[in-house]
Amino acid sequence: IVACGLCGQKSKHALIISYSQFGAPDLDGRPAPMLRNTMPYWVYECPYCGYARDNLNRPCELTKTELKALYDAVETRYPRDDHPWLQQYRERLLQDALNPDSNKTRILRGEYHIGIELAKQFLKYGKLLAKTGENAEAARQFLHAAWLFEDERKPDDAAVWRRAAIEQAVLALKNPDLKKRNELFTMLVYMLRRVGGVNAVVKLKTPGWPYCC
Repeated sequence: IVACGLCGQKSKHALIISYSQFGAPDLDGRPAPMLRNTMPYWVYECPYCGYARDNLNRPCELTKTELKALYDAVETRYPRDDHPWLQQYRERLLQDALNPDSNKTRILRGEYHIGIELAKQFLKYGKLLAKTGENAEAARQFLHAAWLFEDERKPDDAAVWRRAAIEQAVLALKNPDLKKRNELFTMLVYMLRRVGGVNAVVKLKTPGWPYCC
């Protein structure tokens, strides 16, 4: 039971306490299936006010009006689909995370089709982080959304949010006190490779280029 850091209402959410991971991530940094299938538990959404982040207990740094403006932009772009199988989908994904022999492809791309709704939760959290200056983490949330849009066979939307992740990563890398700099830089290289090809990655070494770190 979690008390929302925005509205104070309590709601029930499943938490991932531990996980196993077999296999290397792909070239976009996306983890192997056992960890990948826990994505519905990487971000949580309050069912009462829609507040979305990795820890709903944490108070929101913005006012309700400011947060609503960020969320409305997401909802306008992707109108809400109240899919009746949302909770069952999440329960099945959790089972998949614990059972490597299950049919993950059917669950991720099969009869439930709610990847966009989950992507929107990542987008809402990412927009909050970007607004409050947590650029490195905002980049990760936008990238997570891009992965889900690709699962839903929406490459144009995936490209939009991968570019948004690039912008946030570049801003983060300008911070001299940034932790895990090498990890974020590697993520940036992979994202640039996806949206701009080899030339974009080569430009990373060009002095004065906007992405030069």
